[in-house]
Amino acid sequence: MDEPPNFGGDAGQPVLPVAADDLKTAFEIFLNQARLHPGGGSAISVGIFARGCKCGSDVHSVVYRAMMLQSLLRQGKEQIAPWMKDGQPDERVFWEFARFPVEWMGVGIERNGLPFDADEFFRRLRSQNFGMEPRTDRQGI
Repeated sequence: MDEPPNFGGDAGQPVLPVAADDLKTAFEIFLNQARLHPGGGSAISVGIFARGCKCGSDVHSVVYRAMMLQSLLRQGKEQIAPWMKDGQPDERVFWEFARFPVEWMGVGIERNGLPFDADEFFRRLRSQNFGMEPRTDRQGI
């Protein structure tokens, strides 16, 4: 029996950390594609992402992390809201998620939830504010 293709790494194995600016670039490529094709049904060549990343970057890790960050934004809208501005994640989100522990998922392998600990991710974001919760009242901004 043929093994299913992988997403760039072996299921359950850690995804390599990436540069935050590469992650942000890949995230923006996905957003631009969604704006151009709001109904979906389009694909983006890995070469597009490679041209947007630094030389030597692990493009598969960058793209996978960008996809997982998009999933987190959809599933954790309330939790991520304090770090969003004009519909875009704050730089701290990219910086933390670029190095946060994430696992590769496997095609055809059932999984409950995301391949990372979302609660721990939000805890780390809050700790970047030196123990203070981000402002949510937006007064004085």
